[in-house]
Amino acid sequence: MTAPSCRATPSPISAVTRVITAPMGPYMELIALLPEMAQSIRERPAAEPPYQAVCEGILDFGLRHRDMLDLVNTAEGELEIPLDGPQRPLIDFEDTLAEILRERYAVPAEDQISPAVWARASIGALRTALVIAAGDRHAAEAPPARAPGDPLRACFVALQHGS
Repeated sequence: MTAPSCRATPSPISAVTRVITAPMGPYMELIALLPEMAQSIRERPAAEPPYQAVCEGILDFGLRHRDMLDLVNTAEGELEIPLDGPQRPLIDFEDTLAEILRERYAVPAEDQISPAVWARASIGALRTALVIAAGDRHAAEAPPARAPGDPLRACFVALQHGS
């Protein structure tokens, strides 16, 4: 069985958006699930390049937690990812992700740059997709028609292609 590409996997970026935008309650429960998201990235097929593995792992995680994410769907609030406070775990997750990618691609210990860049760029792509999805929810006009996972996929495609 071949793994679907990041562009082909149907998944709700809005589900991940809700993880970040809800201030308490289900949000905190979802933050507690970040280790599971890390595991879903760890378990991606070895042949996947770093950005595809992270994208697919996030999308797989979102699919597994749709019920909880739907609960958070009704939460209102602006998307802010501060340097401290309850949303800090997403930023802290960058270090965890860097270690996952170091192990996954057997990056030598002396290379401190590659896994850190992959991780921070991946979280940046996730945060960008979250901002886009949050903007869609608050837009006065209907956002362009797109599948829920499209913003995340587009951000990771931009990383993969350097655009």
